[in-house]
Amino acid sequence: AAIIPVNEDAPGVGLNDPTARAPEGGNPGTTVGDQRKIVYQFAADLWGSVLTSNIDVHVGASFSALSCDASSGVLGSAGPTQIYFDDSLPLPGAWYHIALADQLANEDLIGDGVTPEIASQFNANLGQPNCLAGSGWYYGLDGNTPAGMISFLDVVMHEISHGLGFSGFINKNTGALANYDGTPRSDVYTHSAYDNVTG
Repeated sequence: AAIIPVNEDAPGVGLNDPTARAPEGGNPGTTVGDQRKIVYQFAADLWGSVLTSNIDVHVGASFSALSCDASSGVLGSAGPTQIYFDDSLPLPGAWYHIALADQLANEDLIGDGVTPEIASQFNANLGQPNCLAGSGWYYGLDGNTPAGMISFLDVVMHEISHGLGFSGFINKNTGALANYDGTPRSDVYTHSAYDNVTG
């Protein structure tokens, strides 16, 4: 499968950050932005190497000031840009992440071949005094993340999985099914989950 990152950051920030940075852990980039882009493409290629699809998956990527304080924070978030249901899919009437629906339908259901099926963002403030102070992103590709640092590759891999279909739309506080069109519907991920409370 072809997983295609789409840089959605403005010039000079995030994936376009021109700050000089020495290559590390097999990542040859010489700026923060270049290293971030190299990691993101590496993660996309890893996912693509284990997935089968004739339909390209575009993944919007950006950096933002996500929720964070000195001792905890959101590293990243991702999900589908659209959800889809159709009775012709294997679980009739259930919501599907659009990338998964595309693969099962063998067509680009959005229809233009360029609109991202997945949106992702990552914490731009990681390591600052008010955001998990003392930590920071590690942009190496070698799996040797230094103590106190956070592997950007691991987080990108994790977040892309949510957009591909490893997330549900159920209300986790009430258990209510997602109701985006006037009809409460399960989703293909939640359908396979086990409710420990109700059995």
